[in-house]
Amino acid sequence: MLLEVDTPSIAVLRCTLEAYGHLAMLRTVEKKVGEGCSLVELLYSSSLHEEVLRYLDELSRMIAWRLVEPPPRETPGGEP
Repeated sequence: MLLEVDTPSIAVLRCTLEAYGHLAMLRTVEKKVGEGCSLVELLYSSSLHEEVLRYLDELSRMIAWRLVEPPPRETPGGEP
């Protein structure tokens, strides 16, 4: 049984592809989602699998890096 379309995950995928400037892939994703394709189906689609996983991996690394090494906070005096 395939999972139904996971709207928040699809939204993250769309934002990621748009941020990386992969508009052709974004159009493909939107077309497949419009056809009722689930996130699982998208990730294992032969044309998207490797690229999508690579971008999601990069995104997760960026998020993890921000969690481990958050940007310096400014003090009331304006200094980090």
